[in-house]
Amino acid sequence: MEEIIKILVVEDDEVDRMAVGRALKKAGIPVEMSAAIDCTSAIATLKQRNFDCVLLDYRLPDGDGLTLVREIRNVGIKVPLVVLTGQGDEQIAVDLMKSGASDYLPKSKVSPQTLSRSLSNAVRIYRAEREAALATQRLRESEERYRLVLEGSNDGIWDWDLDTKEIYSNDRIYEMLGLPATGTSLTYALFLKRLHRSDRPKIKRAVAAHLQESAKLEVEFRLLHTSGEYRYCTARGKAQRDSKGQPFRVSGVISDITQRKRAEESLRFLAEASALLSASLDYQTTLENLAKLAVPRLADWCAIDVVEADSSYRRLAAAHINPEQEELIWELQRRYPAQGNENYGYSKVLRTGNSDARFEVCEDLLTSIASDHSHLSLLQKLKIKSYICVPLRVGSETLGSILFVWSESGRRYTKTDLELAEDLARRAALATENARLYREAQEAEARLEVQNKMLAQRNLQLLEAARLKSQFLATMSHELRTPMNSILGFSQMLLRQRHNPLKPQQVDMIQRILNNGKHLLALIEDILDLSKIDAGRMELKLEALNLAKLVVATTNELRSLADEKNLALHVQADLQNPNGINDGVRVRQILVNLLSNAIKFTEIGSVHVEVREISPERLELSVKDTGIGIAPDNLEHIFEEFRQVDQSLAKKYSGTGLGLAITKSLVQLMQGSITVESKLNQGSTFRIQLPRQVEASFSSLNPKLNHRTKLEVSSLDSSVLPQTLKGSKTRKLLY
Repeated sequence: MEEIIKILVVEDDEVDRMAVGRALKKAGIPVEMSAAIDCTSAIATLKQRNFDCVLLDYRLPDGDGLTLVREIRNVGIKVPLVVLTGQGDEQIAVDLMKSGASDYLPKSKVSPQTLSRSLSNAVRIYRAEREAALATQRLRESEERYRLVLEGSNDGIWDWDLDTKEIYSNDRIYEMLGLPATGTSLTYALFLKRLHRSDRPKIKRAVAAHLQESAKLEVEFRLLHTSGEYRYCTARGKAQRDSKGQPFRVSGVISDITQRKRAEESLRFLAEASALLSASLDYQTTLENLAKLAVPRLADWCAIDVVEADSSYRRLAAAHINPEQEELIWELQRRYPAQGNENYGYSKVLRTGNSDARFEVCEDLLTSIASDHSHLSLLQKLKIKSYICVPLRVGSETLGSILFVWSESGRRYTKTDLELAEDLARRAALATENARLYREAQEAEARLEVQNKMLAQRNLQLLEAARLKSQFLATMSHELRTPMNSILGFSQMLLRQRHNPLKPQQVDMIQRILNNGKHLLALIEDILDLSKIDAGRMELKLEALNLAKLVVATTNELRSLADEKNLALHVQADLQNPNGINDGVRVRQILVNLLSNAIKFTEIGSVHVEVREISPERLELSVKDTGIGIAPDNLEHIFEEFRQVDQSLAKKYSGTGLGLAITKSLVQLMQGSITVESKLNQGSTFRIQLPRQVEASFSSLNPKLNHRTKLEVSSLDSSVLPQTLKGSKTRKLLY
């Protein structure tokens, strides 16, 4: 289907407009006509709508055709303009064509054929120009996108003419070389010259293989920058060949992969450094090896300084890429040691704990640092071009510093290098601290071993002393008890004999002998119990017993002591189940100790004894008095051996201080517990909780579990009665 042409007819005469329409229809051109009667309406219509062509009369009510053509072009409307006029002036035609008209037709020569031809030519030319403009615009946009892509990729683009040997490139390649983009011609020879010496054979082989055998051209190499640093690059290219297959040009890209290579090298370096730092716990050897590892991978020379105990600085290690130059590093330290107030290098780092970096070291800096001409000469010999000094820090403490220097290689440090150096220093500091802690731990272990040997020797001495003490106590108790049994036995016999009645004075004297003997015998028994407890030989003789009867009977035995002091003695033993399994003798001993103490330290008031069931399996025995009480500060000491909490009362209230200590040990042996509540001058309450049935496995003290001592002591059994009393009735009278 033929395309419809959109036409705007600018004509104020309706008859002429209709004539144009008939001519176009007769010519067989499919058109869509719109009309405008003057210049103003024509401009407005063209701004609102698009047309393929404009047919306009030269004579219009508000101007002429030349004026309208110029206005249309001035407002930037690109549309073919065909002017129809009743005049045949050639000058007007020239002016119209110069102003932008596409064609000029006198009305006298207008026919369907001429109008059709003029209109078709104008539209065809307009469309061709429009397509060309769009193509140019698309090409410009494509080139701009390509340029942005190349700039964004950070790659160098090159085009090598094999005939002229010249290489055309973008500015990025010049940046990689450090050369100015203007005034420098790139050639293959210059490229080879800038390659690292060891990479040149590889590049030549790769290029030759690509040109001769069409092998893939993709190589990695190092390219020399004008700063003296080699940049890591990769190049990819493809040759263009003529009809005979001969290459005449090669095009491709170069990518700078220096950062990636450095990152990979940094990771490898840190991994090797970490392995080295953890390989030894001798921090001096470790740091010396670290300095050697850093050269030449991170520096041309390296020095490590540490802070001594007196806050002075000491150079611990140094390494140089040229071993002959290493002595200069040590000489610099010996002849010109840091004073501690310098604002550069390791002195600043050790003083402030912060890194110091000079990426570019100029001659003026060396001159300002040097203290004299000899100092400057030494610095110049070391060829310092760039340095980084980082602290060895653990927490807030600076242990030392590591100085990295580029010299002979001409390289320069960057911020990335500083971060790598600080990371390395942190690892080295931790390794140094671990080595120091290990050394201190070894020294502490050695001191501890010496102290342990001394303590072991002392312990042996104490063990022997304790053994002798226990043996002495047991022997003396036995030796004292033997005559004491005789004294008590004969005293009782004298009081009971009826053949020669004693005088009251004699009875009183013998009674005193008997009472004091009983007291001394009780003391001997306490000492024997203490000896058994110390030796872990105290055992319970378990038996079935009636706890209620035992408590009542024991209380009644001591009632006379309470009566002597006019004290009320109460006992309460109402148990639903009074039966239990325990050592009756030792339970009685516990109650006697507590009850006798209560009566002893109570002058006015009463003493109350109670046994009650707190559960089916446990019982509680309590002794409460209204006596002098115990001060809070002394409560924690009352169960200690030979302890009387108030020495001012010792003369008034006799005692050895063993009763409560023995009581506590016996209670623990019975799997029970003992507590005390007391208020000064108001009285005390002792509570003992015991199992109803003591297990046989707990009925003896294990020396290893004895809460008081681990000493093993032997004790003589002093239960033998004198031979003179064997078979007599005095045995049952002994207390």
